[in-house]
Order: sequence, then C-alpha cells, then structure tokens
Amino acid sequence: MRVLQIVNRAQRRGAEVFALELSRELERTGHATRVVALYAGGDLPLRPGDASLGGRAEHPLERLPGIHPGLLRRLARAVEAFRPDVVQVNGSRTVKYGSLLRRLRAGSGWALVYRSIGTPGDWLRGRLHAGLYRRLVISGVDGIVAVSAATRGDLEARYAPRAPVAVIPRGVDVERFVAAEERAVLRTRLGTPESAPVLIALGSLSREKRPDRLLR
Repeated sequence: MRVLQIVNRAQRRGAEVFALELSRELERTGHATRVVALYAGGDLPLRPGDASLGGRAEHPLERLPGIHPGLLRRLARAVEAFRPDVVQVNGSRTVKYGSLLRRLRAGSGWALVYRSIGTPGDWLRGRLHAGLYRRLVISGVDGIVAVSAATRGDLEARYAPRAPVAVIPRGVDVERFVAAEERAVLRTRLGTPESAPVLIALGSLSREKRPDRLLR
C-alpha cells in the first residue's frame, strides 16, 4: 500500500511528529510512504523523498477564501507524482486542502482519511464556521480517525459525518525512550528528594492542552 501523509509544516509538534513516526513504522512493515508539508518552516527533519511545498500560512488568500490556488496545485502535483492508495490529512489546514483536492480528483482512486488531532470544539469559531466545515470539508473525506472516544463524540456531534469514524489512539514507540542516567543519579544531581513526586509535561501552553488540569 502507498500512503501519503499531509501535515501543516515540518515542525516538532504532535501531529507532525506522529505522522512521521507512523510513516516510518509503515515503511518498516512493507508499505511505501511519503510526508508532504504544506507550509515552509519548522525544524523537523524530513526523510529523503518527503517534501515541503513552501506555502505561506499568513498569505491573504489563506484567510479569504481560505485556499491558496498555487499551493493547491503544488499539492496536486505531489499527490499525482506519488500515486497513493491512501492520503491521510493530519488536522489543521491539511483537512480543507485534502478535501478540496479529493473533490477535484474524484476519479483518482485514492481514499482520503482525516486523522483528528483534537476535539473540534477547541478551535471552531462559532456555528457558521462549524457549518461550513460540516458541509464543505468533512463531507469530502472517506474516513475519520479519532484519537479518543471523547474526540469521536465531538466530531460526530458537530459534523454528523457520513464517513465511518474509528477510534485509534496515538501510538508511541516506548523503546525509543531510554534513560541516559539512572533515576536515583538524576535525582541526586538535581537535588530532588526520593520521596518527592516529579511530573513532566511536554506540549504547547495552549487552552486545549489543559495545563490547568495537570496542575490540579
């Protein structure tokens, strides 16, 4: 199977890192993959064959009408060159670009999967925004992957999608996380008592990450 992943940009954020890790795992199990980033910038190293399309997220056409025709053409060429069986869009603006391209290439033979990166209620701006996405964007996908049951419930309530929705939690390769120092050694070096709990959170300090819940 040939799977193309579309991400926002090559940046070290959850959706992009996960798409790259998933692609590597799919490659390991015998599938062909490619990652395409819509916008320029970011510090996430892409693999040979992956590409950044060099779009500008701040371009006026990104706000109104919301799609840059030149970027859409570059995305179409990247998809056609790879000839995928599945195109997976990973949240953010990738969903609207992927959905429009799917409509324009209805007979292309590839399926479009939307992998949610959170609950829509965290970023939708009112009923009009939700309605436009329901009628013009989500209606163009062939399948949806929700990262949790709560996300699935929110997706179904706001979009009433015709496409099937499956809950598939994000996977993590725990073998990659090997401590460079023993825990006791690290506690001693940092002056942390053995009895003191230590919490580490990795993520942006934004509303949907719920840092308030972590602190409570």
